[in-house]
Amino acid sequence: MELDEKQLIDELREQLQGKRYFIVVDDIWERSMWRTVDLAFVDGNCGSRLLTTTRKSEVSKEIGEVYKLHELSDNNSKKLFHSITFGGEEKHPCSDELDKVSNTIIKKCGGLPLAIVTIAEVLARKPIEEWSNVYNSIGFGPDDNKVEDMKKILSFSYYDLPSHLRTCLLYLSTSPEEQFIEKRELILRWIAEGFIHEERGKASFDVGDNYIHELVDRNLVIPVEDKRSGILQGCRVHDMLLRLIRQLSTEENFAVALGKDERSSVEQSKIRRLALLMLTKETNYKDMPRLRSFNATICFTELIPPVCSFKVLRVLVLEYCIGMEGYPIKHIAKLLHLRYIGLSHTPVRKLPKEIGHLKFLQTLLLDDTGIKELPSSVRLLKQLMCLRVDEKTRVPDWIGEMTSLVELEMYHEVLPDLVIRETPPVQKQEMHSGADNKCSIRRFVKELGNLRNLRVLKTGLHLQDQGQGREFLESLSKLHKMQDVSILLPAAFLEMDMGTEPRFALSSLRTLELLNLQFSKLPAWMNGECLPNLCKLKVLLTDADEQDVGNLGTLRQLRDLTLVITRYHRLKLTVCGCGGFDSLIFLHGGPLQFVPETMPRLENIIFSITVFELRDAKISFDFGLENLSSLQCLTVGLDCADASPEEVEEAEAAIRHAVDTHPNHPSLLVKRSNEDKMGPVDADSRIFSRKMYKMLQDSTLNEQIKKLNDQIDVQNNCNSTLYNQAQEMAHTIPQGHPSIAKIQWTSVYVVEMVVLRKQLVDTFQTINDTSDPDQLMQHIKLQERLFDLYKVENKRMAAIVEELKAELKISDNVADAEEKGEH
Repeated sequence: MELDEKQLIDELREQLQGKRYFIVVDDIWERSMWRTVDLAFVDGNCGSRLLTTTRKSEVSKEIGEVYKLHELSDNNSKKLFHSITFGGEEKHPCSDELDKVSNTIIKKCGGLPLAIVTIAEVLARKPIEEWSNVYNSIGFGPDDNKVEDMKKILSFSYYDLPSHLRTCLLYLSTSPEEQFIEKRELILRWIAEGFIHEERGKASFDVGDNYIHELVDRNLVIPVEDKRSGILQGCRVHDMLLRLIRQLSTEENFAVALGKDERSSVEQSKIRRLALLMLTKETNYKDMPRLRSFNATICFTELIPPVCSFKVLRVLVLEYCIGMEGYPIKHIAKLLHLRYIGLSHTPVRKLPKEIGHLKFLQTLLLDDTGIKELPSSVRLLKQLMCLRVDEKTRVPDWIGEMTSLVELEMYHEVLPDLVIRETPPVQKQEMHSGADNKCSIRRFVKELGNLRNLRVLKTGLHLQDQGQGREFLESLSKLHKMQDVSILLPAAFLEMDMGTEPRFALSSLRTLELLNLQFSKLPAWMNGECLPNLCKLKVLLTDADEQDVGNLGTLRQLRDLTLVITRYHRLKLTVCGCGGFDSLIFLHGGPLQFVPETMPRLENIIFSITVFELRDAKISFDFGLENLSSLQCLTVGLDCADASPEEVEEAEAAIRHAVDTHPNHPSLLVKRSNEDKMGPVDADSRIFSRKMYKMLQDSTLNEQIKKLNDQIDVQNNCNSTLYNQAQEMAHTIPQGHPSIAKIQWTSVYVVEMVVLRKQLVDTFQTINDTSDPDQLMQHIKLQERLFDLYKVENKRMAAIVEELKAELKISDNVADAEEKGEH
């Protein structure tokens, strides 16, 4: 849940109360902004400090003591210049002529880092013999005007670009200042505008990705990377360069960007691209017959001109706009040249059903719009490359037809956990009437395998049985172009016994987040051979051993690893001979035992320990942190449940000692949980707690609980089959058929059995939470009785569904589901 401004301030004040802190707040533009920020910080006389940066003198005077940042010294300017042109001062060739021209250029940069970096990137690509010509071409004046010289350097860097990169850079002029520009969205807009030049053997998206990296390499845009995985997420444009490209964009009649009360000098009829940024007054921009791109960000829609008049529009972006009621959004279906529609974070609620007429549409961004259902005509968009919706939008049953998709963000709706039996039949029918247009989980999972061009998948899946889990993995294994997979954590994850597995060989995969599955052990395909380019991995395991950890160590590109193991074991990260985890920077998981020459680049660790379990197993709190030569930051969660206060203090003291004696002196954050559940010190209570712990470790009892849980999974599978078959009958039977009422009643009744499923889940959770050995056995017996009732109800419903199918002359036999349930 997003917090409003006051809630954020209150929460921050609470966090900082009584603590000593040093906080940096970067780039404050307005005094009102500072006054808001200032409210969040507590002056507790603890010696805290707050450092702010601003380019506005009136803001700095209000904040407090001012330190003016000086230009780089001549020596530091040379170091920066040589590091880019030659890779370091020590590699700088000795030449009086070279020194002369270098010093002249460096002097003209006036100690401004942006100027030095920009001109150095240009010169690094040219022979040294041409450097004098470059200097003369820039046209520096005789006066010592740093601002003008800066503009000339940036302008020269712009004109030094190939023509296609100049066009792509100019397109960034429509972005708000300091705005993060998401990489994939930018590439899709370039494609929609026709800026991407086709290259043999390369997809247009890959070519666009190369364009962005080239702009980054030339220091013309500021890269924004995922700090953990190192994957480029997008970019920002330096404000001085942004002002330059906006000026050039206006002069060349390429694009116009207007903020607040600004007006353009360009004649309306000639404007080809228009961006309205935080508009506060109504505009007269209506007569623009040549407009190809229209972007409104954080605007009231009553101030936005109706887009229906822009007949040649290719790109339409209405993001974070307010008050869409009455705005003629339905007319966008008439803009037949549209390639890109971005409506993210704007309350649209409904798309026109004629949207399928947009035959050239490539991108449709609908996250956080409130749209509940996609028009069926969307399936006609055969060139659609990117579709983003959120969890409010139903998954259509035709998603497998969208084979041109490169990126898909879509969340499967989970059946309600509870349906009250006393609900009147009419209300029940209304409650489930939307199911006709919904894709079942099994169908959605299978149809994902048809999307062979998919590179990015972000979804939420509550898989209901191991069959669905395997089908999902099989579909995933077919997507050989896949680069990023993020399966978000649902209310509950599915436990997967790793038996017969699909063969994975996804050489392009960079990110894999499977938080909806818990594997019994590490899948065989999670290794460097099958996933050679994997940078980020999140995986849940029931159990693991040193071989599993060694297999993960073969992922040579892995920088970010989240490894959750639910059964505690003492693992030693021993990598055979040649080392392992060469690139790993961030690790979330454990606790693990670190041995020498392991994880040479690891900087940040987050792990949790249950003090009681470690103490009971007589395991020390020494994790070998001294063997991590690059460690900078450590966060440890201490679960205090059932441990004595003395044991908790001992654990924390051991961790603090390891950090204090580490040569890097890494930062440490210790978070305690369940302090209210710490065990008493008296011997009798301690013996009781140990008895409970030992009982839960008993293999026979664990096997009994596991077997019961597996049987429940089988019955859940049977129940899902019955539900799907009842739904199929409900929406295929003709209206007026004599059995329709019976089918609708049956469909609702099958769903009502979710009540029993919920009771089973709740009881099983009680088994996990109980701390009394006698109560534990009572809960297990209750679970067994509920399971028997559930099995009987499933069998009865199977007979009813079979009877209905006989009436409708459907040959497919539901008895298979019943037979599986029996076994």
